[in-house]
Amino acid sequence: SFALQCGDEIPKDIDQLGQYQKDCEQKINDAKGQQKTLASTITYLNARVALTQSQISKTQVELKELESDIASLSGKINTLNISLDRLTTLLIKRIGTTYKRNTINPVTLLFASDGFADFMTKIKYLRLVQYHDRRIIFATEQARATYDSQKSLKEQKQAEVTALNEKLVAQKSRLARQQQ
Repeated sequence: SFALQCGDEIPKDIDQLGQYQKDCEQKINDAKGQQKTLASTITYLNARVALTQSQISKTQVELKELESDIASLSGKINTLNISLDRLTTLLIKRIGTTYKRNTINPVTLLFASDGFADFMTKIKYLRLVQYHDRRIIFATEQARATYDSQKSLKEQKQAEVTALNEKLVAQKSRLARQQQ
């Protein structure tokens, strides 16, 4: 591994950008007291330009990462929304069916059965259906909570992108002034 020096090609890796920026800041600090000569002034100004360029590169890398996260979250949200719609549709059907079944009197169910074994099978079936309905309700609630948290996270990342875009514009403006 080689030492990154201010003024070299700006690295693409975010960790290397940090090292590069430290070297630029060190050159700026070293040159501050020596601005009496033209060469040291040029060194100072070149280091300031390189530092600003590296800050722009870092901001652009962060933007790309955030945009990738947002795209991933959008896909997750879409999938969750479809899943939630399916669970809600299934739940509505199940509630209607359960309501109809719950209106059946157990005595009526006993007389409608072909014996005690059939009656016990129908009771087991009803309990199984109720258990399944509770699982659907729970799954729907979990999907809704996950959907809400993913949507909130996406909105947060979008706000970060907006802030980074504003920072990028300011950095590019500062670079243009420094280069002049």
